[in-house]
Order: sequence, then C-alpha cells, then structure tokens
Amino acid sequence: MKKRYVFSFLFTLSLLAACSQTATEDGLIEYDTEEVNEFLKYLTFHSQMPTLLPFKPEKVTVSAAHPDPNSKGKYQSTDFHFHKSTGRLSTPELTFRTSIHEDRYDNTDFDVELNDGTEARFGINNEGIKILKWGDKRNEDIYYQLFAYEESSISKEQLIHITNHFTDPN
Repeated sequence: MKKRYVFSFLFTLSLLAACSQTATEDGLIEYDTEEVNEFLKYLTFHSQMPTLLPFKPEKVTVSAAHPDPNSKGKYQSTDFHFHKSTGRLSTPELTFRTSIHEDRYDNTDFDVELNDGTEARFGINNEGIKILKWGDKRNEDIYYQLFAYEESSISKEQLIHITNHFTDPN
C-alpha cells in the first residue's frame, strides 16, 4: 500500500514538473540562456539574444567567425545552433546569427514588421531554409538572422514570434 502512495506521489510530482514549463500564447517556451549569454561576451559588440524558442534545446552549439584583429579573443560574427535532440547534431532546428556585417547573400523576398516597428525580411532559400533577417533598431551596425532548417517544423510566424522576444543579456 505504501509503495502505491509513493508511486502516486512521484507520478504527480513529475506531472507537475512537466506542466510547469508553460508555453506562451504563441507557442514559445523559455530555455536556459546561460550558454548563449556567456558566449556573447566574446563579441566585439553588444548583441541581443532570443529568450523564447518553440522548443527546449537539448544542446546549443556555437560557431564564431571573423576574429577581430584589434581585440584578442573577440569575434565579429557568431552563430548559435539550437538542437532539439543530440541525436541530430549535424542539422540544428534553429540557428541565431548575430553580426556586425550585413550578409552578402539575400534570400529574402517579403517585408515583415516586428512588434517594435522594426522592418525585417523573410524568405526561403534554394535549400528550403527559412530566413528572417533584420537590423538592430538601437544600433544600425548590428544585424540578426534566424534560420529554420528544412527538416524543422518552425514556421515563418514562429520565427517572427521568436524575434519579438529578443532582449539584452543579463
């Protein structure tokens, strides 16, 4: 009898823990931003970051580019790859890029307005990757991009919702 109560208690506790991670009305959830926040310190500029995603990433990988010749250990562009599962590390569900260089390639076709009035561009490239790109409203030298890969179920609307939940790191 005691085992049954213990099992019921543990089951209820695990159910409550699973339900405590509530999604916003647009289907986004909070994730542990510590890793992203920590790496943003290695940039030569002050970048914002996404605070909500359509899934809780199991793994975040980082790739930095364009080392700053004037600042040892600092970078001018960084990609954060959010993986839904560690079984698929070769292709992330979502990538967030922050850079002080505007991307030379423009695979966007549609204008989109973000909640704060910022103009963004959306498109799908030849490989089926959904792209949303925009400039920082506070600093015209900073650019952001979100990439949702073909295998991902992330929609254009979700990319826009993610963008509307960017904030300064702690």
